[in-house]
Amino acid sequence: MGAVEAHASELSAATAELARAHASALRALEESLGMTPVDFAAAYGCERIEAAGVRGSVRSFEAPLAKLAWCSSLSLQAPDGCFATFGLQAWNAPTTDVPHLHVQAGVSDGGIDLSIDFRPRLNAGYERAGADGAFADPQSREEFSQAGLREAYATAFFDEGAALWRAAVCATEGAELVRVDGADVQGRRQFGGTAGVSYGPLRIELRLPLTRAAAAAAAAAVESSAQRWLGWMRAAGEASWMANRMMYDRDNQVRHAVYRADAGRLQARWGAALGLRVAAAYAGRHDMVGHNTLGLGMGHGFDDSDGRD
Repeated sequence: MGAVEAHASELSAATAELARAHASALRALEESLGMTPVDFAAAYGCERIEAAGVRGSVRSFEAPLAKLAWCSSLSLQAPDGCFATFGLQAWNAPTTDVPHLHVQAGVSDGGIDLSIDFRPRLNAGYERAGADGAFADPQSREEFSQAGLREAYATAFFDEGAALWRAAVCATEGAELVRVDGADVQGRRQFGGTAGVSYGPLRIELRLPLTRAAAAAAAAAVESSAQRWLGWMRAAGEASWMANRMMYDRDNQVRHAVYRADAGRLQARWGAALGLRVAAAYAGRHDMVGHNTLGLGMGHGFDDSDGRD
């Protein structure tokens, strides 16, 4: 087998393994949460995508009885096999403080991409961590509040076991940490200040070599992240009324920030028309985000004040 054939074989094997893991993770969510399909992507022509050298689909789900507000599944592949991405994101209702789930894996430019995050519901100031991961002693009321949130989240979700899981994934042979601009949340003007970053302390952004071992490791990370999140969901309690209100406001801003970031990346790869349609379909219903720009969602622009009035 020549070098070209060997590369094509590894590419095909990696894509198949990541597609399998994505389907497995989605199936686990469906079975555990009793998710109901929602006909949402059709409004953007994304229930079946065949355009600009890519094919795939976006699927949407709801499960309000399980405290899940929205779940989206994304599958995109180039016919030549050189690109594929499989994404899953679940947005919880503000009746629980369980983090939102984001997991995405695929192949591009001769390597494997892996992105996983459990997005915290309130601003815990994770961007304040130093190079060693430690936080300085709080100096203000805001910092004391954030320190309290971090302690609560560490107890409920981001514990030592979760940190060890992340470390093991990042230790995959050949893995390189990738710097990806976060979907920073600006917050609404009437509430003042900023709402901080959207990512959590378990965030994983890796570039892996195109090998079967790396593909297997990425697939295992996809499935285990879904199982970890489902464990939190099964143990989820009720959030207080005050936390409910604050999480609802921040959830909307995080979802809009993530949509904007996804739209930018997808447009860069697939062009403005297709990229924006896929991003909007994958983002799901925006609820109260950007009251003055809603409609079918295509009105969400990229002005810095969009959705903040």
